[in-house]
Amino acid sequence: MEKSMVKNMAINFSGLVLPTFVSLITVPAYIHLVGVERYGVVSLVWTLIGYFGILDLGMGMAAQHQISKAHAANDPETRSRVFWSAIWLNLGTGIIGGVLIYFGAFVYTAYVAHSSPPMQCEVYHALPWLALAIPIANVSWGCAGTINGVERFGIYNTNQTIGTFLFQLLPLAAAWKIAPNLQTVLAVVLLA
Repeated sequence: MEKSMVKNMAINFSGLVLPTFVSLITVPAYIHLVGVERYGVVSLVWTLIGYFGILDLGMGMAAQHQISKAHAANDPETRSRVFWSAIWLNLGTGIIGGVLIYFGAFVYTAYVAHSSPPMQCEVYHALPWLALAIPIANVSWGCAGTINGVERFGIYNTNQTIGTFLFQLLPLAAAWKIAPNLQTVLAVVLLA
């Protein structure tokens, strides 16, 4: 096996394992600070953001493939064109997804979920943050495809690992320092 392949495999493995250890520490802290019900909502939001990655429609992988071909051919014009096409398409599908999730979550909270009125109100105030997170996440998947396409795996995994740490630690800090409510936590999730 080539030395660079082993190095890239080690980098990718580290990028997957390190965030797991952060989760083992942060989950009990979240439950203690925001409570089980709010943590359940936050966990559901994180899952929804991940599931709405389907709106990428394979654009990140396609961009990665095309950019890697253009990178190998030393064609910066094609790389740029593919990158911006992926970003704009992912932004468009992300906005559509954000609108759908906003109204879908509103209807779900109002008619399906059985939670207390104060919790429903808190969810309603947090929905704009959730809706805004979808296009941002979608665009980030296009950027991830670009970074991988130019074979910058170390940068990609460093960004992923730091991003995951911030995604878990910043909202926890905001719940502790500002307010342990959904609106605060989800606004900081968006920032992360």
